[in-house]
Amino acid sequence: MEVHIAEIDAALDRTTRVLAGESPLPKSRSHLVYDPDRDEAEDLWLDLVKWTSHWPAVAASAVAWNAWLDLSLYTRLP
Repeated sequence: MEVHIAEIDAALDRTTRVLAGESPLPKSRSHLVYDPDRDEAEDLWLDLVKWTSHWPAVAASAVAWNAWLDLSLYTRLP
């Protein structure tokens, strides 16, 4: 439990520094927030979501949902 609290404190500290403009965002991701088994398919899906972000909401969500199903991301992250 103390390890998780320490990770949360470290994340809050990093967030405070980033918001103050003191340090860049870290390259590593906490396992408390991100899936450690994340793979390229999820990166592709996130890139698609960013690419369609300026589209109308219904069209962007339809494309994102279709890509989610095509990449079979639902098996791990419903």
